[in-house]
Amino acid sequence: MLAPGLGIGIDVGTSKVALALVDGTGAQVHTASQPHDAVIAGPSGHFAQDPAKILACAESLVRNLPADLRNRVAGIGFTGQMHGVVLHDAQGHPLSPLITWQDRRTLEDPGFLASLGPNIHAGFGCATLAWMARHGGMPKGARAATIHGFLAARWGGMERSRIDPTDAHAWGGLVPRPGVDPAILPETVHHGARIGALVADIGLPLGIPLAAPLGDNQASMRATLTDPDRELAFTLGTGCQLSAVIAKGSCTPTPGCEVRPFDADREALVAAPLAGGAAWLWLADTAMSWATDLGLAPPSRDVVLAKLDELGLAAADRLDFTPQLAGERHDPTLTGVLRGLAFANGRLGEVARALARGLASVPKSMLPRAAFAGRTRVIASGNALRRSRLLKAMAEAEFALPVVLTDCTEEAATGAARVAKELIP
Repeated sequence: MLAPGLGIGIDVGTSKVALALVDGTGAQVHTASQPHDAVIAGPSGHFAQDPAKILACAESLVRNLPADLRNRVAGIGFTGQMHGVVLHDAQGHPLSPLITWQDRRTLEDPGFLASLGPNIHAGFGCATLAWMARHGGMPKGARAATIHGFLAARWGGMERSRIDPTDAHAWGGLVPRPGVDPAILPETVHHGARIGALVADIGLPLGIPLAAPLGDNQASMRATLTDPDRELAFTLGTGCQLSAVIAKGSCTPTPGCEVRPFDADREALVAAPLAGGAAWLWLADTAMSWATDLGLAPPSRDVVLAKLDELGLAAADRLDFTPQLAGERHDPTLTGVLRGLAFANGRLGEVARALARGLASVPKSMLPRAAFAGRTRVIASGNALRRSRLLKAMAEAEFALPVVLTDCTEEAATGAARVAKELIP
């Protein structure tokens, strides 16, 4: 008797590629990840990555799976950094770098985003495409894709990528934008649809079904929430996301809050500040730079992060830190603010504690109050929360709810694997 098939999910993140395998019940049976080292240096405000390095990283991860697991894979799901965009040709060769969600080039012309219509922010795929078209960056015969949609198209031998409602929304919608030929846009499909079969030789059984790529936020929620109507999802990785699943149209969003598709009957209210775990690393790196400026040999970043935890847990709440160090999509002019400084405070532990609390208070302030009604706990994920007791403690204090770290790792990849599992006969 053959062992039951496994679903595999591939998550193309900002700094790494991750995969997860789930069995027929959706339980996680294996995970792996690898930095893709794909960042391309560029002008200030330009954030680009090499798609070839990302593709190679994803294939390497799959090929390095134990053979007994690889041979049991019976469906593939895809997710990743859903706002970004890459151009490719009909043969699946990249024609541009991946322009990531962090990119700010569309802010170089103050009136540009406003000319594209409402609810379009820097880093959104359709805004980036319109900017590229205006500045002559649209090669002949180009097709546009999310990076995970591009990966799916490559592995499925498709001339054009597919995009589901979660990713399409993250691009700012697929309505025509000035200078952007609608023919270059991905083909729209339903969430969880079968979009093709594996034809690429990557070490997995050929012919297995490929599921429609979906946004990493929704994929993570599918992996972590057991009772979406009563739980909040809080992720702290490079960025930050606080999400609440609600019935469609049941809540009015506030500035900084996005309404994203979730499933046929529900949508997700999402607060996604730009400075999440990256702000926590900024504090560690700043402390190290101060030591260097004083002529001292700084400890390693890991040592500094551990010390920030220790000092912050022992400190009192005497400062208020709003860590909007990268601005926000709804207001790029915002900056970080540290309040309450006096001669009697300002110790490193107090700053660390204030920053840790601010990383929860900013997304909390972006969600409407109604989104918190009836919630009984916060399901937390992300390496920053797993590694820092202080970050978890401050999130619990700010939300006034139990914060439960999910047992699931590589959440987005696991959510994508569960979507793939539904296609397995």
